[in-house]
Order: sequence, then structure tokens, then C-alpha cells
Amino acid sequence: MAGPDGKATAINGTPADKVTTADVLGVITAYAAYTGKTAQDGVNAVNTAFKTAAKTQYLNTNVNLNGYTGASGASFGTFDIGGYISNQPNLKFLKSPSFNSYSYTPNSDPTKPGTVDTSTDNSISFVFLYGDNGKFGSPVNVYYYTLD
Repeated sequence: MAGPDGKATAINGTPADKVTTADVLGVITAYAAYTGKTAQDGVNAVNTAFKTAAKTQYLNTNVNLNGYTGASGASFGTFDIGGYISNQPNLKFLKSPSFNSYSYTPNSDPTKPGTVDTSTDNSISFVFLYGDNGKFGSPVNVYYYTLD
């Protein structure tokens, strides 16, 4: 999700790329204590939250329809916009921002917290599905599906 500064946010408003394993360990420990579930359940919840947030965002570098032109107000169909986007690699395939996922290793002493490890550079891939009919000069919706 985006915070007031437009950056993806995560735990306690900390930008996702600044979250530490200590932050995650604190959250999963609190999660386990509050819910009565395991720390592994907490890690799963954190991983799911990050992945879900990534599915709502894409990197927008070089993502625009400026090359798709026509007379202002003229109509175009779903196959027209689809043909254009399908031939533009920067529009046909999109990626989410990178996000971390975490794994948890319990401590052999159950009275002590376990450890959290980080896997970096995860992302969601989006593939163009179709676009709506529209008119040149007006916004148009295009739809993508995720590969995950």
C-alpha cells in the first residue's frame, strides 16, 4: 500500500525496503502472542501482506500509451489497443516493485525467540490481458493478470 509520500509502506509505516529482520521478528512475536498462533503463522501473514501489496503496484518507468495516436475523439476497439500493447514489451509485461519475503527458524530453546532470514528481490509479473474500447484523447482501462 502507498503511504502519504507515495512510497510502498510496510510495518509501522516503515518503507518496505527499510524493514529489517528484527522488525519482522518483533511483529511475528507480537502476532503469535496476540493471536495464539505460531511465529511461522506470523511470518506467513507478513509474506502474504507484502505479496498482496505488490500485486496492487507496478513500476511505471516507460509505461505510457503516447505512441498510440489517432484523431482526438476518434474511437478505437479492444483489438486495436490490444494489438498495440502486445507489440510493446514495456507495456505487455509489467513488474511490481521488489519486495522481501521471510523465513523463520525456531530456537532450540523454546523460551528464546527464533531467527528470521530474508529473501530479497521478489516481484510480481503482470501480463497484458485486454483493453477496453475507447476514444483517442480520453483515458482507457487496460487489464493485466499476474504470474505468481
